[in-house]
Amino acid sequence: HLLLAAFTRLVNRGDLDAAAGCRADVEQPLARDPAPTDATARDATFALGVLALNHAQDPDAALAAFTRLREAIGADLEEGADAPALFWEALRGELLALALSGRHEAAAALRATTVARHAGAPADLPNQSAGPAAAEAAIAPGAIAPREG
Repeated sequence: HLLLAAFTRLVNRGDLDAAAGCRADVEQPLARDPAPTDATARDATFALGVLALNHAQDPDAALAAFTRLREAIGADLEEGADAPALFWEALRGELLALALSGRHEAAAALRATTVARHAGAPADLPNQSAGPAAAEAAIAPGAIAPREG
């Protein structure tokens, strides 16, 4: 857990070069836990997505991390229940990764399905149903920020 926490701190501080240097060491223990359940593993999974999106510019790797995290958190939620902030930030990462990959229809479908299933969606989630240009306009370097704290 110390490595995962240190990695998350590096990403949160914006030290993405240093975080990239230990990415493989972090991915290995996370791969053994397909559905992260504790806060440290969830934060590290989110940080992997941030790193992939903002540093490696690898939307497929970002999508994998954010999807894994959202699904792990969602597994504990009843339909209609308020989802926690990290769930929505993971969805935001998925939507941006899909848009960066040109998969706007998939992003729009994921957004609609998820927002309909869970309460508490932030009003500023990227909305691919407004069209590819609007979705891409919502994407800027650093659009997915590291978590506070």
